[in-house]
Amino acid sequence: MKPAPPPAHRGLAPTRAFALALGLALCCHAAVALAQPEPGAVREQQRLQLQARVAGIEAQFQAALAACQVRFAVTACADEAREQRRQALAAPRAELLALDDLERRERALARQAAVQAKLREAAQRQAAAASAAAAASAATAFTTAPRPEVAASAPGRPSNLETVAPSAAVPPRSATGPSSAAAAAAARRAQAARERQAEIRAAQERVRERQAERARQGPVAAPLPVPAASR
Repeated sequence: MKPAPPPAHRGLAPTRAFALALGLALCCHAAVALAQPEPGAVREQQRLQLQARVAGIEAQFQAALAACQVRFAVTACADEAREQRRQALAAPRAELLALDDLERRERALARQAAVQAKLREAAQRQAAAASAAAAASAATAFTTAPRPEVAASAPGRPSNLETVAPSAAVPPRSATGPSSAAAAAAARRAQAARERQAEIRAAQERVRERQAERARQGPVAAPLPVPAASR
């Protein structure tokens, strides 16, 4: 008899087995991860166990004291019971103190982290506010700064500005140069200096005109003498 041909799906068996094993491994890993308690829960469980040990030691101590009352040397028996109690409580009390210290450090670190986070948030808010204020100030200065040629032709200027030489006029702003508050302020200062020079020249011209007018009028006649009184 001829052997029966192998089934067509036999080659898929290793793949299915691998997938099944992988699924089981993932399920086990998830179960282990879920079964692991939180650090706080572990410490609480340890604290309960230590407190139970302390309660058991105290109960044994009370029983020992009661047994000492029926003995002849009550004081010596009680002292021995107290010493045994002290030695038995040393380990659980030390572990309880260590747990308390660990929790205090964790709370301090948490408070410090919260304070640092608040400080970072406040610094970020202050930096954002300062940046926004600087941007607004720059935008305001850019939009409100007068152009030099507009400032030179503004109404209300003294008439002696017309005596300024054409070469001293404010040069037109370059079409390609950037406009900034610093350039506008420098142009205003230069314009004010030219105005002061023009006012000084006008005042000097008025003084010279008055002197020439007095020179044309000639010297002032001396007053007549006062007649002497008759005797």
